[in-house]
Amino acid sequence: MESRITKTISPQHAAIPTLALFALLLTGCNDSGDTGAKGAPGAQGPQGVSGARGPQGLSGVQGVSGAQGPTGAQGVTGPLGPPGLASVGAAYLIPGTGGTYGGGYLTLETPNSNARLLITCNYSLVGDNEAFWFAGTGVAAGQIAITNQLDGQPLQAFNDLAINQGGQDRATVGGNPQLGAWPWHGVFIANDAGTLSRWDVTVTGSASGNCTVVVFANNGGAATISHP
Repeated sequence: MESRITKTISPQHAAIPTLALFALLLTGCNDSGDTGAKGAPGAQGPQGVSGARGPQGLSGVQGVSGAQGPTGAQGVTGPLGPPGLASVGAAYLIPGTGGTYGGGYLTLETPNSNARLLITCNYSLVGDNEAFWFAGTGVAAGQIAITNQLDGQPLQAFNDLAINQGGQDRATVGGNPQLGAWPWHGVFIANDAGTLSRWDVTVTGSASGNCTVVVFANNGGAATISHP
């Protein structure tokens, strides 16, 4: 009798090929495929709220001053004004004695005779020594401005010279219309609505004699000595 040896395979060894196949299948399933195409960008989100303003920065260094510009051209010299009035000098002798009133006076008047300056020498009174103004015909107050300037005295200014008012705008020394002892010097001006007449006067004399008057006139008119 032929004997056959039959090898029995246990269940444990029979399962090995099955597990190996399953593992192979799993390995095949875990292989990664190729990377797909990049999708389109998403829509931009809304702008965020602005942050708080930072502190102001430090001031920059001051720049260098620019160069000084060139000096402008000198302006044109204006035309010369009209020449000043010439000063004319003259000397007058006023009798200081005799006559009806014992003396006399000198009258200096403007070219249009609107204002007259009188200077006395012992006239009607021994030692009389005055300087005052009279108005001409038709002169109203405010028309002629008068100024008297005696050496050592404040300037005296008037604006009231008018016809029929007698002697006005007297030169004074310490408020006294008698100018005191001779000699004296003064400047007298009549401003007749802008037309000026000016007399620079120096007077010497005495209570018992004549008076000498030296006058430098600018736009002066007639000069008359009266000895009634």
